[in-house]
Amino acid sequence: MQSHIASYLFQLNRVSLPGLGSFFVTESPAVPDFVNKQILAPVLSVAFNTEADEDAGDAFLQYVSKKEGISQQEAGENYKTWYDDIHRQLEAGQQVTLAGMGTLKRLNGAISFEEEHIPDVFFPAVHAERVIHPEAEHTMLVGDKETTNVEMTDYFAAEPVKADRWWIWALVLGLLGSGIILFQLMQHGSGIFGTGNACPVETGDAVTLYRLMQ
Repeated sequence: MQSHIASYLFQLNRVSLPGLGSFFVTESPAVPDFVNKQILAPVLSVAFNTEADEDAGDAFLQYVSKKEGISQQEAGENYKTWYDDIHRQLEAGQQVTLAGMGTLKRLNGAISFEEEHIPDVFFPAVHAERVIHPEAEHTMLVGDKETTNVEMTDYFAAEPVKADRWWIWALVLGLLGSGIILFQLMQHGSGIFGTGNACPVETGDAVTLYRLMQ
């Protein structure tokens, strides 16, 4: 009978035993472990409560009758014999082990259940590597701001605005012109801006001033 209980439970995730209670399977979600490039498998555990569903109990007896090739009435009689034996053990303060499921015992007048640890070998981790497709949009953290790869691509692809530095060239040309004038004053004296034949060029004659520099 116990083998049928465990088989039924892990196939349908729930088995209700008349007079005893209900066992059901819970499953924790898979956990991604990107550091070790793996995904930890979901872990199954067995839980118990003292509420038994009569209809679910009938479904279990039908399962037993098909597995053993007997009538449902005979399956019910076999179950009653098994249950009476379990009940006597619990009343005597003994523990009852259900193979593959856990241990039943009576504690402070109530039936309690301690599940059997299922070996980790039955839940192996799956190798997995995180793959990011460049063409697919995904979120990313830049500093303390969350953005997307598309927004960052557009940001870096934008043409930088060229600064207007015309005033620098104007300043350079102005200094260059002042330097030329200062140089001529040093070479020819103040007569360069005077009148008469003492001045080799006429004031403001830029062409003659240029030739004097050659």
